[in-house]
Amino acid sequence: MTPRPALIAILVLIAAPALAKPLTYGCACVGTAESPDCAAAGGIAGRHGQLHREVPAGQVAPFYTPSPAGGSGGSGWSCLAEGSYACLCLGAQDRPGCGNDAVAGGRGETRVALTLTDVLKNYGPGRLGRERTGWVCVLTDIWTP
Repeated sequence: MTPRPALIAILVLIAAPALAKPLTYGCACVGTAESPDCAAAGGIAGRHGQLHREVPAGQVAPFYTPSPAGGSGGSGWSCLAEGSYACLCLGAQDRPGCGNDAVAGGRGETRVALTLTDVLKNYGPGRLGRERTGWVCVLTDIWTP
């Protein structure tokens, strides 16, 4: 007996959610206005520049307490979902382009198909204060197996 295509399609649809990889995050220690390192009460401590990959979504808020846009009141961690990114150079207040120990770029330049590691290490959209790079990055595709 040969399997029927309709039956195979139904089995694939039923099994697909169970096979999907859960959403995970990458977190970079960018520090706070008070300290270059990261620490959260009851959370994860880290050294400036340290990266943690494949952090389960449910562990981001309780253990990494990402800093708000102003940079105070958080742990110093900048967390982004695992996936592909596009970055746009908006520049920083004290300079027209992007860089500051990150990839150099002119205002308005875009970079696409970037990995999370590229974004966290080389573009630094979560860096604050004197370390601000001028890059703004957005998730374009969530990775799934």
